Amino acid sequence: MMRKYRMLLLLLLPLAANAEGIGYSYAELNYIADQDFDLSGAGSDDGDGFNFNASFAIDDTFFVNGSYSDVGLDDSNIDVSTFNVGVGGRSPLSSTLDAYGVVSYEDVEVDIPGFGDVDDDGFGIAGGLRGLMSANFELNGQVKYTDIGDSDGWGFKLGALYGFAPNWAAGADYSSSELEDGGADLDIDELRVGVRYIF
Repeated sequence: MMRKYRMLLLLLLPLAANAEGIGYSYAELNYIADQDFDLSGAGSDDGDGFNFNASFAIDDTFFVNGSYSDVGLDDSNIDVSTFNVGVGGRSPLSSTLDAYGVVSYEDVEVDIPGFGDVDDDGFGIAGGLRGLMSANFELNGQVKYTDIGDSDGWGFKLGALYGFAPNWAAGADYSSSELEDGGADLDIDELRVGVRYIF
């Protein structure tokens, strides 16, 4: 599985072109158009929701970021909220291509009708690439290891951003992850679209 994720990152390496650099200070609001949960032996469910991301560059190397998501599943009426906050560092590979890494605190809360809330937390370690194809078009990719409660696993995310006005960009990304807890596997696939303000 790790070999597959390494290959995804290597595919992004040639995507550099002429542009002015990559920013790490922004606020972003996303609509989660589809999030699919597939638990081995228990079937699948999907739903939609929203996500808010923010990042702030401390200096030319380090940044802090955070994210909050809330998704309501259609069939089960379960509500899933996730929160993370992390510290990251970037390393420019060229004027248009960055490698970065993030260490984060992760929290998940599941609200099950008739049962109540189930809350658990842990940590995440992520690494990725951001590459500028032009002055207003970015492609990015990330792999992430997550350990929450008794579950852990790997995932990846691929995305694109298009700058349509000064300080504003529209984007879309797709992510897929697999968490293992004993003999049970939870696969989570997500598609989202949104808008970012860069400051």
